[in-house]
Amino acid sequence: MSKENLKRGIIQPMRNVFAKTLALLPLAAAAMTYPPYEIYTGTTSGSPQLNYTKVCDPGRTGEASASYVMMGSHYPARPALVNTAYEGKVTIPAYIGGLPVRRINDAAFIACQKITDVEIPATVREIGARAFSDCWNLTNVTFAAGSGLATIGDGAFTNCISLASIKFPKTLSRLGAGCFQGCAQLTDVHFLGNAPRLVVPEVTDKSVLGEMIFRNYGYYERFKVHINKNTYGWISPYEKGVPEKWPVDFGYMQAHETVAEDGDEAPAEATGFVVVITEIAGGSTAVPDSWPSRFPSYTARFGSDFAASLTKPTGKKDAAGNALQVWQDYVAGTDPTDVNDVFRATIDMSGGTPVVSWTPVLPAAEAAKRTYTIFGRKSLLSGDWTAVPSGQEADYNFFKVRVSMK
Repeated sequence: MSKENLKRGIIQPMRNVFAKTLALLPLAAAAMTYPPYEIYTGTTSGSPQLNYTKVCDPGRTGEASASYVMMGSHYPARPALVNTAYEGKVTIPAYIGGLPVRRINDAAFIACQKITDVEIPATVREIGARAFSDCWNLTNVTFAAGSGLATIGDGAFTNCISLASIKFPKTLSRLGAGCFQGCAQLTDVHFLGNAPRLVVPEVTDKSVLGEMIFRNYGYYERFKVHINKNTYGWISPYEKGVPEKWPVDFGYMQAHETVAEDGDEAPAEATGFVVVITEIAGGSTAVPDSWPSRFPSYTARFGSDFAASLTKPTGKKDAAGNALQVWQDYVAGTDPTDVNDVFRATIDMSGGTPVVSWTPVLPAAEAAKRTYTIFGRKSLLSGDWTAVPSGQEADYNFFKVRVSMK
């Protein structure tokens, strides 16, 4: 028996049984998964025919009251068997029966190993979990101009081993766990807007987020992450380590080269993400003897020898991964006995201009005893940190806030 006939003899019967099983699932799964929504399944005309589901919002009844469409049958993620239902280029319609296509369902095109290109219209807001997982020959994914894509689910492009480059629209805000795991040919990832939130449940060590999104079976691929200047959201890949309880809206990209760009297309220089890190400078001599008495558990944590206690580690780290000592809590105005109370710098964008701030904000009398300096760099690959003149923040890509005693 030939190899091709052997494959037909094994896989085709499995697919036939599989297809019959799936035919029984949509209504039951829909009732279980999306109450109190009503859904109505169908198939597009033309070639290839695509499965879709019309959705009625809660309180609306009857197919004529459907308000939007999801692509793909509505059922739990199916096994990763070879799916030959689609091949070549697949164009997702923007509207079906006058209703906008808002979502590509979970596992909608899983294991469609003959798909090479996918075009996603501007109406799509969400790509479900494993939607294109195991599409081994998928080489191009394009998003229509004006795309409103906001969310990509877990494992959406897992094991797309032929995918070399992808460019996400400015509206993308959430990226699921394992989204690009196993994409061994991936060389360029473009984010045209602010870096999306990396959605990995129950992860406290944010330093592993980059690996959980992009890793290839235990090792890092060397690819470039393309970002635009005046965007923000991820700590730089060049800074090792993050503080305890790093805010969930920040991720961490490690061991990947980044390229800052002037606009949607034109590359500028090899830099990285707009980022704020902190530095607590000085020494222990400025700490008054009365300071430890503010914290009931201070002696239990660090001992009764005041001088020796000031240089003990607190278990905290700054944003560059450096271990902090007790005296640095005095300078920063934080509680040395609380590992979650750390000096943090943040950045917001206002009209395309970065605005740097920090916490805690100390009372005026205490703040007057300290010097807060904002440093900036245009590139992390060249030059050095320099003090940022007031009003010239837009001239820099990277920032650092230093606090020290006067």
